[in-house]
Amino acid sequence: MHTVLTAEQMIELQDIAGLYSDIYKDYYGFRPRDWNRPPHEIHEYYTEIRRISEMIILEKAERIKRRKRLKKLKRELYKSKPINYPFTDLDKML
Repeated sequence: MHTVLTAEQMIELQDIAGLYSDIYKDYYGFRPRDWNRPPHEIHEYYTEIRRISEMIILEKAERIKRRKRLKKLKRELYKSKPINYPFTDLDKML
C-alpha cells in the first residue's frame, strides 16, 4: 500500500531518485533499467546508494593496491636488469 506524500517528501524522493540514477550509472555504466521495481521509499534509495557507494570504494581501493604492486614490480625489474635502449652509447659510437 502506498502512502500519500507531502510536496516536500515528493521533492526529496525525486532528488534522491536522481542521485540514485547518477550513482548507478557511474558504477554500472548505464541508467537503472529496473523500472518495474525501483525503490519506492526514501530509505530504500539511501540503502541502494550506500551499497553502490561501498562497491565503488572497494573497487577503487583494489585498483590502488594493484597500481602499487605494479610500481613495486617495475622497480624490482629495473633494479635487477638494466634496460639497454638502442643507441644509448651513441656518443661512444661517434
